[in-house]
Amino acid sequence: MKIGIIVDGQAESQALRFIVDKIKIAGTQIVAPLYSDLQPRATPHQIVRSACGKIEILNAKNVDQIVLLIDLDDRRECHVAFADSINKAISDMKLPNITAVVKNKCFENWLIADHNGISKMVNRFKLSQAFINSVCKNKADNVLKAEELINSIANKTKYKKGIDSVEMSKCVDPMNIALNSRSFRRFLRVIGHSKYSTQSKQP
Repeated sequence: MKIGIIVDGQAESQALRFIVDKIKIAGTQIVAPLYSDLQPRATPHQIVRSACGKIEILNAKNVDQIVLLIDLDDRRECHVAFADSINKAISDMKLPNITAVVKNKCFENWLIADHNGISKMVNRFKLSQAFINSVCKNKADNVLKAEELINSIANKTKYKKGIDSVEMSKCVDPMNIALNSRSFRRFLRVIGHSKYSTQSKQP
């Protein structure tokens, strides 16, 4: 199985590869994520059309499956309903072997989900109990403004998406992220991780 990933952030396309490289699934190869200018506030069909160029690139690489990753951002609907609407658009456009997964609320919500990984970055971040309490016990997806939470533990300068997201991705563990982020567990289920093959609601 060869899996391609399309993401909606340029920095994320660089950072996410360090996370997916640590995801081990027997018989599965995950291609380095590609960036596409997907806008969460667009309609589902507009979102899918925006990804078509990168879909063609991944199909040329003979992938068996494509995952379309997009932020929920500040949309009022729940992330499951948003993903369902995009997947319906994918079906309407007759694009095979593509599944949308919505990050709740954004990529940073996945990063903060592993506070143990972040704690290794002692020169960059100083973890607080308030930070840990905000993400533990499966609560990372509930953080409304993940970047602000990261800023609350940052040393000297605020969170820098292009630099810090890469360094954080190098330190976090996918299985620890899964403990505190349901939307990340959904991603693991879609790409075929055995631990979440039957469900992704519970860690």
